[in-house]
Amino acid sequence: MEQVNIPCHLDAHPRPTSYRWTFNNSGESVDIPKEHIDASDYSSTVSYTPRTELDYGTLLCWGTNPVGHQRRPCVFHVFPAGRPDPVHNCSSYNLSETVVNVRCVAGFDGGLPQTFILELHDPHNKMLLANTTNLVPRFSVDGLPSGLALRAKVFSTNVKGRSETSALQVYTIKDLAEKRTEK
Repeated sequence: MEQVNIPCHLDAHPRPTSYRWTFNNSGESVDIPKEHIDASDYSSTVSYTPRTELDYGTLLCWGTNPVGHQRRPCVFHVFPAGRPDPVHNCSSYNLSETVVNVRCVAGFDGGLPQTFILELHDPHNKMLLANTTNLVPRFSVDGLPSGLALRAKVFSTNVKGRSETSALQVYTIKDLAEKRTEK
């Protein structure tokens, strides 16, 4: 069970004098008890801890001031966090003799901060040649031998787990001086 603190910021004149929070998961609305609500001049924060599947749903917040009640509530959807979705559209770019560059498009983060990992393997002996982590799915690995075909594996992680792996073939180009001496 993870507690979430959800802020409801209102822009009203005169400022809000009270707030009301409700929870709805299937047509039935339940008022949130005042001990779970913290209010200041222009905002209110509810502390909410889902304990069962039925505790995931929609939180609604209304403000009231001397002019009247807010007509449309602020709406917040509470859903369970999970492991991230896999990256997609991975590609290698800017080929070089000793550097491999890989970029991907991030999948859904599962509702939590995620990190991205690139592993480079020798496809013949499966040996791990490089392992690097980044906050975005973009990587640059240098110091590799020239003229290699490598297996790249990219995945993401968050505190709930690891995504499925996306794999692609990447290359370092052959050393130009080495090419000339082969003739």
